[in-house]
Amino acid sequence: MFMNTITKLSEAIRVGSIGVKQGFGSRSLYSDTSPCVLGMARIALGIESNVYETLKEKFPYLRDDYVKERHGSLPEDIIDNLTPSSSSLLSVCWLLNDAAKQTPDQIADWVESIEKDFVEKDLLS
Repeated sequence: MFMNTITKLSEAIRVGSIGVKQGFGSRSLYSDTSPCVLGMARIALGIESNVYETLKEKFPYLRDDYVKERHGSLPEDIIDNLTPSSSSLLSVCWLLNDAAKQTPDQIADWVESIEKDFVEKDLLS
């Protein structure tokens, strides 16, 4: 859709949220009518398959593990759900959507705060 002009995940979430209802659960990743926030990014970026891998290629910081001192506070129920195998920032986005039921704007705001850290370190294109 807008894939050539979008350079940040927070922007992709916001653009992809226009005119759709937020969805939850595994099917929402590929839903065009009720996508989760990562599905919203998929729509905005025109991704048709391998969504998680494609997002991690476009936004490498999604592979990083969540660190409170670096990435800000999260609700306790989200922190309780983080494990060594599911503590990436990509997993946190999923948990904020599905477990905490945060709105796309709330999640995009949190993602944007992380992106600012990467811009300062010249790690975000």
